[in-house]
Amino acid sequence: MTVEEAQRDMRRGMLGGFMGQLVSAILWFASAVLATWGSERWAIALLVIAGFFIFPLTKLGLLL
Repeated sequence: MTVEEAQRDMRRGMLGGFMGQLVSAILWFASAVLATWGSERWAIALLVIAGFFIFPLTKLGLLL
């Protein structure tokens, strides 16, 4: 397997990065909403804690 084939395989398997970007966008949007209408402290906590779950949520989204 060449590097190009491996990269093509990863792009196909990860939908070109779409799902990871979508998960990150939702996380940042939720944090912005929380900071705007809630507490900045909770918004930061959401980013830190939910940031640990970006990859698992991305993989879950790819399975759906």
